[in-house]
Amino acid sequence: MAPEVVSALIGGVSGLITGAVGSLFAPWVNWGVEKRRLRRQERSDQVAEWRAGVDALRKTEDEVSPIIPFPGGPGRPPSQLVVSTGHGDPLSADVGWMGWFLSLRPHLSSPARAQVDRLRNQRIAERGHGTLPGLLMDEINRIAKGWGLV
Repeated sequence: MAPEVVSALIGGVSGLITGAVGSLFAPWVNWGVEKRRLRRQERSDQVAEWRAGVDALRKTEDEVSPIIPFPGGPGRPPSQLVVSTGHGDPLSADVGWMGWFLSLRPHLSSPARAQVDRLRNQRIAERGHGTLPGLLMDEINRIAKGWGLV
């Protein structure tokens, strides 16, 4: 065969092979990119749901045990007094029944999980106003940072 024909055949076959590999490889790469994008979006939505749940818990704590600020005296910083209404805490103050918390719990660190269990057994006025929401928000921020969302 003439060298030009051989050269044309080699070029044609290599183009065919390259096109076939490219047509198989491109969708696989796009699938991987889309999968990562969806996972990031799901995680972002999950963190937003957790933060909204903690905000609702803070609102419940404010309603159940309001805070009265006291101005500081000479040489004393201002302080706060947590007031108990005398009624038991509502069910909305127990995060153990909340769907958002049930999805958060597996992601909590072991010490945080133990502390949440301990705090759940105390009334809001006893455990300290904002203690549980603060702990949960710290854990949510740690998880979001670990997921690369912050």
